[in-house]
Amino acid sequence: MSGHRKWSAIRGPRTPEQEARVAVGVAATRAIMHLAKMRAARGVTQDEVGQRMDVSQAHVSKIENKGDLYLSTLDGYIRALGGELHLRVVFPGDQEFDLPINLAQRHAVPAPPPVTELTEPPVAL
Repeated sequence: MSGHRKWSAIRGPRTPEQEARVAVGVAATRAIMHLAKMRAARGVTQDEVGQRMDVSQAHVSKIENKGDLYLSTLDGYIRALGGELHLRVVFPGDQEFDLPINLAQRHAVPAPPPVTELTEPPVAL
């Protein structure tokens, strides 16, 4: 025997409270992972998002890897990708509410330039 034991044997069983905290952390991590995937699907680099948000590329990386974001930060990030943030609250019993997100006026992020296709090759000057 190598003298090694499984971490689960050392740690012992988790309490329901610990399981709940782990589940919340996993859900937050999965949600944040979607930011980078969404950015990549939009064909935008971290540097471009940073320029649009007036922050560094390193700051964008931190946003994409942070487990808890302010709504204003998330709103600025989504606007830098050309989108709009909407927030929906869902309660048991089919109660749903859309909460307005009016953060754009407080944290203006310029819209990205429109994607255009060149119909003619550029003229050399």
